[in-house]
Amino acid sequence: VSTVACTVFVFLPLDVGVTLVFCVIPFLGWSALRAPMRETLVQLLAVSTIAHAMTVSGLGPFAITTETTAVQAEFLVIMFAVFICACALVTIPFSLAVGVQRRESWLARQEQARVRQLLQSASGVAIIGTAAKGQMDMFSPGAESMFGYAAGEVLGLQPSVFLTQDEIARLSEELGVEPVFARVAQALALEPEGRDVEFVTK
Repeated sequence: VSTVACTVFVFLPLDVGVTLVFCVIPFLGWSALRAPMRETLVQLLAVSTIAHAMTVSGLGPFAITTETTAVQAEFLVIMFAVFICACALVTIPFSLAVGVQRRESWLARQEQARVRQLLQSASGVAIIGTAAKGQMDMFSPGAESMFGYAAGEVLGLQPSVFLTQDEIARLSEELGVEPVFARVAQALALEPEGRDVEFVTK
C-alpha cells in the first residue's frame, strides 16, 4: 500500500521534478528484503504499470506535453526507462538474495531437526555436544541414562563436571599436555583410536 501510494503521489500533476520519483525505490527495496519474491515482483509490476499509465495520461515528471521539445521528449523517455530499470535492479537482485538466504535457513533447520531426531533415537549411546566456548548444548537420552543427569541439569555447563581432577591429571600425563580440561579435551579429540576415560556419574 505504501509503495503504491508513494508511486501515485510522485506521479500526480505536481511540480515535483524528476528526482523525486526515485523515492519509490526504497519502498521496493524494503519489500524485496521483507516480502516473498512473488509479492515483490507484483509490487514492481504495479509501480511500472502506474508509472506508465500516469505518464501516458500526461501526469508526472516524465509526461510529454505539447510544449515539450523533441530533445526534451527524448530525455524524458530515457529518464523514464532509467527509473524503471533502477526499480528492477534494486528489486530483483535483493529478492533473489533473500530467497537464497531463506532456502539456506530452511535447509539448516531441516538439518537441525534431523540431528535432534538422531539424538533422541540414540538411547543406548551417550552423545554430548558443546558450543564454541565449550558449554554443553546437546545431551542425548543415552547420556542421561549413563550419567544420571537430566539434560536440563547439565546444559550450559562444561563437560569437565564428569571428570575428577585426578582423572584430568592422569590423562594430561598420558597425552603430554598441561593438566587443564580444555587441553586434555583437545588432545583426546585428536586421538585416532580413542582412549579409556573414567567419568563421574551423578
